[in-house]
Amino acid sequence: MSNPAQSEPKLSRKFGSRGIVFAMSIVLCVAASAAWYWRSHRETDPAPRRAQASNDPRLIYRGEYTNIHPDAAFVDNDARCVPCHADICATYGRHPMARSLTKMADLAEGENLNADRKNPFNALNYRFSIERKGREVWHRLDRDDDDGKALVSLSWPVHYAVGSGARGRSYLTDRDGALYQTPISWFAQKQIWDLSPGFGPSLLSGRPVDGQCLFCHANRAHFRESSVNRFDEPIFSGLGISCERCHGPAQRHVETQAKWDIVNPRNLASAELRDSVCEQCHLKGKMRVMRRERGTNDYRPGLPLSAFLRVFVEADDTHGKAKAVSAAEQMHESRCYQASLDSNDKPMVCVSCHDPHRYIGPAERVPHYRGRCLKCHESIPCALSPAERYRRQADDSCVACHMPRFGTADIVHTAATDHRIPRIPSKPKPEDQASHENLALKPFHSYRADEETEVRRDLGLAWVELMKINQANPQVHGESAEALLMAAVREHPGDVPAREALGFSQFLRGLDRASLDNLETALSFDPRREWSLNAAAVLTWRLGRSDESLDYWRRLVADNPWQPAYRRALTEILIQQGDRAEASRQCQVWLRLEPMSADARRTWIHLLLRENRRDEARQQLRQLETLKAPDLDRVRAWFDERSP
Repeated sequence: MSNPAQSEPKLSRKFGSRGIVFAMSIVLCVAASAAWYWRSHRETDPAPRRAQASNDPRLIYRGEYTNIHPDAAFVDNDARCVPCHADICATYGRHPMARSLTKMADLAEGENLNADRKNPFNALNYRFSIERKGREVWHRLDRDDDDGKALVSLSWPVHYAVGSGARGRSYLTDRDGALYQTPISWFAQKQIWDLSPGFGPSLLSGRPVDGQCLFCHANRAHFRESSVNRFDEPIFSGLGISCERCHGPAQRHVETQAKWDIVNPRNLASAELRDSVCEQCHLKGKMRVMRRERGTNDYRPGLPLSAFLRVFVEADDTHGKAKAVSAAEQMHESRCYQASLDSNDKPMVCVSCHDPHRYIGPAERVPHYRGRCLKCHESIPCALSPAERYRRQADDSCVACHMPRFGTADIVHTAATDHRIPRIPSKPKPEDQASHENLALKPFHSYRADEETEVRRDLGLAWVELMKINQANPQVHGESAEALLMAAVREHPGDVPAREALGFSQFLRGLDRASLDNLETALSFDPRREWSLNAAAVLTWRLGRSDESLDYWRRLVADNPWQPAYRRALTEILIQQGDRAEASRQCQVWLRLEPMSADARRTWIHLLLRENRRDEARQQLRQLETLKAPDLDRVRAWFDERSP
């Protein structure tokens, strides 16, 4: 796909703008809308291979498995496992995990695009539709004027479908290695097309998708970790979750078939190691933070997940009793799990109930899970009489009573099951969105006393990540987070994620000079770190360092030419700079990327009037009126003053 600007002209180094802060606010809005994605940071851009840390758990490992080492090779192809494991591969191929990511060309014919499935559908005053063109699928956004003529039109070629389809699918478009989620999703439980979760007016041009979002939907995604949503080629090694995500790199085992050349999670020495395999994706927590000198794809089955990720959950004193939000947290709260810790048998783990190699369909679900329950409860029967059980549940389902389904707040049209396994079921309490001031965090996994310094560093990062998505208040939590991060960078000056987080917290609290110092230090280690570049561009403008600010915006546009917010900032800077020719070119790119933006049209009107192109400006004003843009009376008055 071609660059949206066709060619990037050289920009003037003068300055000015009212949209500068908006560019940062819109990126923060993107992060907040995607709070159900978890984000991580990595110390350096992976373009040159990241140096292995001396404390890398994969290097320190001294166990029997040979595929833990960072140099162990992947095959990225489950077909290599079939000759020896044909039955398992056949059943796993039907599992939702194996189908978590699909090339759209392989799925196009299977999509139901009929009108009774809400294709098209209306949302946010726009018409959304899905079109099939051979093996290609396109998503469209349209809006007509009062005469039925096209006013706004935007389309995306769909390259990947995210999700197996069991609960739904969302869709990705690839813009020269920058991945964006489209505004259209499929919701399987209601069998309808509708607006993608978390989408509002500011995201209609597409939501940037980062590496941690895809970590649990793709086998391995090659995310450029210093960016917001750029990936290196090939974007994916394998598509759906493969055998190697749970068993580790398989190249040597394929060659030798030796037992110790591949991890069998069932034989791992502890419940923590066994559950770590599942917790890669099924332990959400309140915030997940990549530990210092770790990378997104570094975890290896056979090692504890906590050696790579620090998962923070709400402490019990947050709102009385903390809310467990993911399956793994809920399981740890259950009486079943707690009782298993005191038994003589193995503790309860995820695979005590779930078969990771086989999808349990609706016809098998009730007897399968009743059998799992009766492994422990056969000698302690249900307190209800058989007659009462059958009155409540005709199929005598244990999980219907003790693991009730409930609607999810972050993904509409879907439900999840309660892994707390309550004896007397009750609906989970909704999360308190009114205030985050009393929020307290704790690590989900236990840690050694000598790890306290690293835990404090990770806690500081967690608070800043929560601030980014409006789940923590910078004025309440910022100062304490900064104290933790200052201690971290004193001990490790090259800890770029900690340095960036420190600067970002200061940015959010209005400590501009201190913030810029830390962000520029982070950029001295990693010059393409997009969050730092964005904040530094805003800060240098606010501090009157216009040449530096313009340079930052140019770098952002060069690295991420598809981000409309960057084009907006650059356009408005150039207008106040007096470079109208270049501002016009940038504004036209902004309009192509975001044709529904009233601000882009207002800015284009301003530029047209400056060029004495009054008829074109008047036509844009009529379109603005049809869009029912805010402050129309003020815009009309402003237009009349400049267009007698």
